[in-house]
Amino acid sequence: MLDYLYMGPMQMGILGAALGTVTGYSIPAVAGVLFFLLRRQGLRFGRPHGDLRMLGRACFNGASEMVTNLSMAVTTFLFNAIMMAYLGEAGVSAITIVLYAQFLLVALYMGFSMGVAPVFSFNRGAGRYDRMRRIFGYCLRFILVSSVAILVVALALSGVVVGIFSTPGSQVYAIALDGFRRFAPAFLFAGVNIFSSALFTALSDGRTSAIISFARTFGFLLLGLLLLPRLLEVDGVWLAVPLAELLSCLLSVWFLRRKRADFGFGGGDLPRHGGRGGGRT
Repeated sequence: MLDYLYMGPMQMGILGAALGTVTGYSIPAVAGVLFFLLRRQGLRFGRPHGDLRMLGRACFNGASEMVTNLSMAVTTFLFNAIMMAYLGEAGVSAITIVLYAQFLLVALYMGFSMGVAPVFSFNRGAGRYDRMRRIFGYCLRFILVSSVAILVVALALSGVVVGIFSTPGSQVYAIALDGFRRFAPAFLFAGVNIFSSALFTALSDGRTSAIISFARTFGFLLLGLLLLPRLLEVDGVWLAVPLAELLSCLLSVWFLRRKRADFGFGGGDLPRHGGRGGGRT
């Protein structure tokens, strides 16, 4: 919303995009710090204790989020450089619009995945593997149905989505609209990838989570950006993300099937890692 406000009605251009990002991150950060500082009961800030081993495990488990943010800087630069070579400044503006639209639409997956992650962590710690299996099934159904719904919305309302960030009838609008329609199939696979990465982080399997995140946001995407434009020119740029999401989805499904017995979320026997309970309701 802030990007739209600064770049749209206020006509602040790139400066507006920067201010929107800074403001958007600052508001929840300041609010969160004040909330925990002012609390006297429940979850609040306490005196830190020097447990470097625990800190190291926490950092490793969160490696997937670090990989995602580092990858975004590199891939955004590549997107801009390639589009500048093919379509100039209008192409750079168009790819920026499409990437903004992507973030807007996949926010549902990110919010949902972060919301259910503590539920998986708690139930695994409590040994409630029967409950984990049920929740896992609900989550998969939600992800699959919402993925189809978001794809349909993206295709049906592509003009509206692109029109939020550009003026209909302009060159940038035409390029972005064509690109967004080619880009849209990525939404069919992104939900599974985001959920899988968050799930393995919640289950303290930072290595698997980081592999999925790295493959999705850098490895497969870089492969697509280096190969597809050589074959399809500008169309290849738009199709790089759908290709990366598809390949990452196959990888995510493979990990989910391979590790379901380890963590007890896929049915069948209790986890090989052990744990309490599993038969309670």
